[in-house]
Amino acid sequence: MAGLTTRRSFTDNASTAALSAGVNASAVSFPLSNFTGFPNPVPNPYMAIVDRGTASQELVLVTAGVASPVTVVRGYDGTTAVPHSTGATFEMAIGAKDVDEANAHSSDPVAHGRASALVGISDAQTVTGKTFSSNTHQATAVDPAVSAKANAAGTANLLQALDSAGVAILFQVARGGNTKVAVNDVNVVPLTLHRVAATVVKLLRAETEGSVEVFGVDKNGKLLVLPDVDGATALLQLKHATASPSCNSLEVRNSAGTVVARVGAAGDFVATGLQLNANGIFDKLNSVDNGFRVDQNNNVTAANMGGRVAVTQATSGSQPTVSGAERLWAALQTAAAMVSGRRYRITVTVDVSSSNLAQDYKVRVRNSKSASAPTTSSAVIMVKREVTAAGQFHSKTWVFTWLCDTTGTNTLGVSVERIAGATTEVSLSAGLADAASVAEVVVEDIGVG
Repeated sequence: MAGLTTRRSFTDNASTAALSAGVNASAVSFPLSNFTGFPNPVPNPYMAIVDRGTASQELVLVTAGVASPVTVVRGYDGTTAVPHSTGATFEMAIGAKDVDEANAHSSDPVAHGRASALVGISDAQTVTGKTFSSNTHQATAVDPAVSAKANAAGTANLLQALDSAGVAILFQVARGGNTKVAVNDVNVVPLTLHRVAATVVKLLRAETEGSVEVFGVDKNGKLLVLPDVDGATALLQLKHATASPSCNSLEVRNSAGTVVARVGAAGDFVATGLQLNANGIFDKLNSVDNGFRVDQNNNVTAANMGGRVAVTQATSGSQPTVSGAERLWAALQTAAAMVSGRRYRITVTVDVSSSNLAQDYKVRVRNSKSASAPTTSSAVIMVKREVTAAGQFHSKTWVFTWLCDTTGTNTLGVSVERIAGATTEVSLSAGLADAASVAEVVVEDIGVG
């Protein structure tokens, strides 16, 4: 069918008007008397009949005029234009064209371009190949505003949004529910999560199939990693895309954008400030090869810098002691050069035994300030006294700090002198001897000051 024509007006209130002057067959302006109740023909014209029921009957289409005279189209709807005399009747009319156009439209299977039933208001229907412009979909109390259902086969998306050319996909929800946002504007953020005032819930939440949260972003933007731990993976993994990356694995910046802590591509860690707390199980800090460690008691040990710089266990064995005789054990040379102005913690353990008399010992630590072994005339950096009971064997440990005054290799020696008691040397093989030995000496760098 033809599509719809221009709508025509109708009214039940029009009078029966009459020509106030005769017109010929070509006149398009009709002067009328008793012309009341007729509709305004603009923009919707109306049909009128002249000389109804006579041999001069003619249908005209009134296109203008709310008062006499009116403008008409002559010989309308298959009738013939003829002359009309003064007094000829002029009335509203419904012609065959009115009825036929409505009937043809209602029975046309492709009216308005459709090829199937029109979309109803409340009945369930499938609509295919339509373009909806500026539509609002209103949810009910029980039904969603829009519901997308995946096809049982194929790869078509559940939902997608295209650019103005209808080519590039800007947003899509695939048939499996996975979502992709691909904006084509370099100045637009692909995804923004905006909280409302007084928000108490998270901005983002990821769950397992059992609705257990494994990842989230709280209302203040803090990252929450709560993995459903499988016992075989780390809580958080950072992996570079190339074998030789040029960027850090992780950076922490302050409000000014300055990096205050970072993990380099090789796993190296740098921080402007670091606080270590013990948990009662592990060291506070420990390198993989144990070359450097801070234990739970804040003792620092290092293989070649700071921390522990030298450690030895005496190999010279016990020596009998005689009053007034200072016995000097094998020297301990520091493994790394000491630095003047730095403090070192020195731990000395001495095993002392006495026979049938109480003994009084003096223990000294001497420093040669060179690579040479110290002598009994070398500088004393520590001196302690120890009294043993008769027939007693015990191990005594002293810990002290020392401010180094010589940069370079320093060689320490430990001596024991008996200052009271029997004066006769006792054979080491004669049971419990009056003897002493240095069991261990440890030197640790504890910093400046």
